[in-house]
Amino acid sequence: MDNTPARLLPRETFSALARSARTLARCSTATARTKIPLEFAIRYCLLPITWIEEVSRGAILAAIVPATLGVREQNEIRALLGVELELEYHDGEILEQAIHLAYHGTSTELVASIQSIAATLSTSVPDRTPSADLGDIPKLLNAIVCHAWSLSASDIHVEPSDNNARVRFRVNGALEEQASLRLPIPVYRNLVRRVKILSHLDITRSDIPLDGAFVYHMPHTAIRLRVSLLPQLRGEKLVLRLAAEEEAIREERPALSRTLLGLGMSPLQSEVFEGFLELESGCALLSGPTGSGKTTLLYTALGALSQPDTHIVTLEDPVERRLPWVTQVEIRTDSGWGYPELLRAVLRQDPDVILVGEIRDSATAETTLHAAMTGHLVLSTIHSGNCLEALIRLQALVADFSLIESALKLLVSQRLLPTVCPHCAEFTRATPRLSQIFQLDENCTVSFARGCNECRGTAVAGRIGVFELLPFTARIREQVGELFSAHHRLPLQELTLIARENNFRPFAYQVREALICGKISPETACKALGVSATMYSKTS
Repeated sequence: MDNTPARLLPRETFSALARSARTLARCSTATARTKIPLEFAIRYCLLPITWIEEVSRGAILAAIVPATLGVREQNEIRALLGVELELEYHDGEILEQAIHLAYHGTSTELVASIQSIAATLSTSVPDRTPSADLGDIPKLLNAIVCHAWSLSASDIHVEPSDNNARVRFRVNGALEEQASLRLPIPVYRNLVRRVKILSHLDITRSDIPLDGAFVYHMPHTAIRLRVSLLPQLRGEKLVLRLAAEEEAIREERPALSRTLLGLGMSPLQSEVFEGFLELESGCALLSGPTGSGKTTLLYTALGALSQPDTHIVTLEDPVERRLPWVTQVEIRTDSGWGYPELLRAVLRQDPDVILVGEIRDSATAETTLHAAMTGHLVLSTIHSGNCLEALIRLQALVADFSLIESALKLLVSQRLLPTVCPHCAEFTRATPRLSQIFQLDENCTVSFARGCNECRGTAVAGRIGVFELLPFTARIREQVGELFSAHHRLPLQELTLIARENNFRPFAYQVREALICGKISPETACKALGVSATMYSKTS
């Protein structure tokens, strides 16, 4: 009989989980962290995973360390802790981030911070408002930000009620609430005050909306937090949007095509988008709802275009994240410097590539298209539901349709859809009604997920983009021009026929492909197309 104890870090499990600092941090248990002080973990760059006591072997610590940790350091750890070690190895920079997240960003740490500061406030003088620099307030904010980052959250919501304030995190597009994260009102007020100080906002004003930003630093990365405060009946509603600071990201970048495929584009779409970026002039318009990934795609494009011989200027409201070697300008409408005014100033700066954050009015639309006509590559966004609606919206804003014909080169529209967790995914044959909606073969299977520890019971593993791309080719330009001449507008039905004649593939096609590949669930696919929930029932 084999009496060899089972490995605490099975190699196949480790390799499946430990792909990033976030996933590594989630491997660490609270029990192990209580045995290993943070200072010790930082000193040896050691991430404790599990700690067990065995009669035969004594205390055993399973941990992840950098490959550069030598035998002497390992012996020091054994002697200082009095344990037997079971080690796996990982990249040191990622490990430092993982240690930071594990010790500062867990829900346990959050609850402990709330309890500690609540106890401190309860002993303060009743008639005196505690300072926002109270020792535990920065720790609480750090814990909230780290926890949000460890969850890959895009936003943090702090909303007061009569008795307390709740903290919610937007993860994979959905708001998640943890019942244990309730801030006493004095804690909430001091947290808001702390955020205002960091964002250089007026701490005396709570009666008007306030916007700002600040940067939170972690090992080998930095997080930019956009701050929005909105007065409401029970106090100020606080929303923080998270984004990684670009200059903190490693210099090695994956190939653009691989990045675009990772975002969800098909190989053909990736080829079309890269083809636009190779042009010397012309305009690409992106559309999609808030949170659909437009900024990520735009910044991906700018990253690919950023070269020593290329001058890139962006006009943003506000600047979402800072990019190295890119001239970024923030819109100041209160000072009379909106998009049209700043864009005219930018054209005198000899730019090669221009990013216009959003086309909101006729002046911005016409100035943007003029810039694209005069030898500049221009990227911008416009509010619309899809590519064809974006073209109709642009035509409504621009008086001279020939300007659109000359400058527009590409229309892109996108959505983000939650993906099925691969760890708890189950495949089943598509129902007749689902097969009818998506025109599936009778033997086609689709993927469901029930929720597991890996996805924290959400059944979701992340999000993937679905895209529409409509290149404004010479043929389409000619057909759309004839359509406009006949109607003096662009009717959607006729425009749709022209797009189909030119092999345009709408969202429905991409959603169907993602469903067939098992990337998204039938529920997600139906919701993306606005189909009733009864249509995707397993028993339908």
